Amino acid sequence: MLIDGDAEAPGLSLSAAYADQLLGKPGLVQLLLGDLSAEDAISAAAPVSPGGFTRRPAHNGSLRLLGAGTVRSATGGPGLNTRALGEALDSLAASVSLEGPLEQVERRWSDLVDRLKASDEFDVVILDMRTGFSQLTGMMMRSCDVVVFMCGLNQQNILGTASILRDLGDAAPRSVLLASSPVPSSATSGLDDSWRMFNEVFGPIRPHGQPLMVNGRPRLSLPYSPILAVTDDPAKYVREPDLMAAFADFTNALREALGLGVKDLLAELRAAMVSEDTADVDKLKRLLVELARINGVRGMLAREGQAWHHSSVPSTLALALDAAVEELKALGDEVGDDVTLEVAKHWVYKLRFSRPSQDSARVLELYRHLVHRLDAGSWIPQDPRGQPGRVVGRLRVDYADAILNHQRYRVVQLGEPVDVDALAIAERELRQLRVDLVGPGTLIWCARVITHLVRLLPAAELLSSEADGATRIQALAALAEAHLKRAEGAAGHKTWSEYVQVGLAIAWPPEDKDEKRRRIVHALQCTYNDATYRDYGPLAASYDRAILQLRLGEVDKAKEELQVLRYDAKLLAIALKDPDLLELREYIQARYTNTRM
Repeated sequence: MLIDGDAEAPGLSLSAAYADQLLGKPGLVQLLLGDLSAEDAISAAAPVSPGGFTRRPAHNGSLRLLGAGTVRSATGGPGLNTRALGEALDSLAASVSLEGPLEQVERRWSDLVDRLKASDEFDVVILDMRTGFSQLTGMMMRSCDVVVFMCGLNQQNILGTASILRDLGDAAPRSVLLASSPVPSSATSGLDDSWRMFNEVFGPIRPHGQPLMVNGRPRLSLPYSPILAVTDDPAKYVREPDLMAAFADFTNALREALGLGVKDLLAELRAAMVSEDTADVDKLKRLLVELARINGVRGMLAREGQAWHHSSVPSTLALALDAAVEELKALGDEVGDDVTLEVAKHWVYKLRFSRPSQDSARVLELYRHLVHRLDAGSWIPQDPRGQPGRVVGRLRVDYADAILNHQRYRVVQLGEPVDVDALAIAERELRQLRVDLVGPGTLIWCARVITHLVRLLPAAELLSSEADGATRIQALAALAEAHLKRAEGAAGHKTWSEYVQVGLAIAWPPEDKDEKRRRIVHALQCTYNDATYRDYGPLAASYDRAILQLRLGEVDKAKEELQVLRYDAKLLAIALKDPDLLELREYIQARYTNTRM
């Protein structure tokens, strides 16, 4: 809600943007005089048409405006009946004089504030007060969590504003923002002198520690633009090039002062994003949408991107990202293929070390859309480093990974056969990777995806005991190892290499017995490094060790490792259908199913 508290010069109420909604309606003056109750004042607050906004109001709410209480002129036109307003202001001035019943006016104002705070209808209430300082201004200001002082860059404004700040003392609101305005766009010697005075006068009395100057300029400054001098609707022009950056800084400072800034949102997001409770999806979505509306959609995803990429992303966060993007589309914000790619990446990171999951269908849908757009030549991914080839390479590797994740989900969770054509598409994408265009991280990821492919080939019954079948696996494994070797020494990728080695050892062709045994022994050593499995730790390590022991013919040792199934129902469900544990399926069924009942 926006309240026009400047009764003497109600600019908001008379603005061309809001005149139709407000003129002729009672407002703040009538409330303070006792002619309007707090409930009626809130009901009288007119919803503002979103037509003048570049973005629609968030969620299903809107901006509402409580006017000063202006009335139409005697002719019925859009003007102001100055006599009627003047009489109302005279009555109000008498009420708040030292001799008048100030307590009644304060009570009426406090009643409105209390009802606004108790209502869950308004997220933020903004009060536009008069330029000068009066008893009315002081009364209203004491109700505010944050007060913004606009200070002109001349001696009268600077010294007068400083005097008010000094006199506030303990009565000051929680936060005070000081902004210089209007600031001429041309840098003159007079302007430099004003900036010096601004810093010297306000330096000793910085409102709540606010840094007043940055690089020799006021931290918060609203530049003068000629268009603002000849319009009653400045909101239409704040996105002009000479105004947009300043108003964005100002808006972000106000958000921070209200506890709604990027840092506050990120702190709340970090605390919530570790949750696996789907009830938290709506909360995460709200935070992501707010971040997007401050920093843009790509900014929302880039802010915490690295932190998310290097951890196991909870399913709640991945679901919230989907929901946030859909809401932003509904609100009219531009959401393009590059944003879809970012969301798809987060789904991939969420599935990075997970066992087969139904979420793989969502990832595959996103990547199929993106690759088709790429192949059609209708989209070139953006890359901040100016290297779209790197992005395309990683996109194609992730697309292959999405295909294979979904195929493994079909085999292990649904008991369905692998789609041979899908494996062929994934293999084609992996083999055409331009290794000269991608970094070591993508090469290792490609090796890991090849490992998935190698393990799915037997499940697809593409192999037989014939030499050409084993040769195909060996050729793919050699390609994976070539990528690992090329990426050797890349910081932070050692555990990835180990994870790939485990997968290749499990899938190595049985015909190559000596080499297979050597690989399995090495892979068993890797499984004792919990970092290889990140968040899954001992359970996933034991599960893979069971498969490796089975490959060595150590059935009893494999059974010992499978004791982890007693503690994890999800692993048990996977093990009952996992083709890598086919030899022990009956044992698992008899030994652990009753344990989990």
